[in-house]
Amino acid sequence: MALLTAMIKSLTAALFVLVALALPGQAATFSMKRGLNLDQWVTWPGEDQWGDAEAILPYPEWRKFLGENDLKALKDAGLDFLRMPVDPSPFLSDQTVALRDDLYASVLDSVRMINRAGLKVIVDMHLIPAGGSRKIGMAEVMDDPRTFDAYVEMVRKMARTLAGEDPTQVAFEPMNEPIVDCDSDGTSL
Repeated sequence: MALLTAMIKSLTAALFVLVALALPGQAATFSMKRGLNLDQWVTWPGEDQWGDAEAILPYPEWRKFLGENDLKALKDAGLDFLRMPVDPSPFLSDQTVALRDDLYASVLDSVRMINRAGLKVIVDMHLIPAGGSRKIGMAEVMDDPRTFDAYVEMVRKMARTLAGEDPTQVAFEPMNEPIVDCDSDGTSL
């Protein structure tokens, strides 16, 4: 009798698992209606200053100019989301090795600040061309396998950084408009 009871319990548990697997998953939905893009998507200080916490933090730079009350005013004006461009180049630069954890934490603080204002946020990893005072841009990431691998690892870490946030309030865009040559004519812009 004990064997029969154990079998029934095991079969019942297995049945519950099968039913749970057969049901459609309830994925969180990120929806947006009216919003805007935050700040210019470039990192203002030159790469030679990226190792200086005073120059690079808080990150992204819009936090040096906008506060929570400014964000609440955007919510009061009828916006429901902000797209927050994040320049990934500092995460890939040798200049920021000592500040990497601070950069990730600062992006997370920025996300939470936007959410506290009642707005949703899209975290947009927004590469731009290298040049001037920066060595890493879209072409370097897309053309060099080692730099691309470092970019993918940075995306993984950013995703892990954001993973604990409410997915109905936070979306993640791992790369904005990748540019690659598709044929001999290329896709030069």
